[in-house]
Amino acid sequence: MNLQNSFSIILLVSAFFTFLTSYLFLKFPPKSINWFYGYRTINSMKTKAHWNFAHMYSGKKFLIFGLILTILGLIGSFISLNNILGSVLAITISILGFINIILKTEKAIKRKFNSN
Repeated sequence: MNLQNSFSIILLVSAFFTFLTSYLFLKFPPKSINWFYGYRTINSMKTKAHWNFAHMYSGKKFLIFGLILTILGLIGSFISLNNILGSVLAITISILGFINIILKTEKAIKRKFNSN
């Protein structure tokens, strides 16, 4: 087990911040719509109901993605990768995961609030 390769380090650090984001969104969501803290998109900022839903939904997705990043980071500690390849791969996984969370959250907002 080698937790010193770039792949594992980047994924585990990303997992930490993903868990932190999940915790903040689920336990301490912003009380009011703002441009400083929270899940801020045009759809999530339409109403207070949109805002609250977006934080609960994305908070759960961040938690799941944090678990995935942790598992991948630990698995990666058993794999020997070139530092550049490991870094690019880990950053790509992280970015694609965050994009996926945003796309799923936006779709869920539209599904929930267009049906009302």
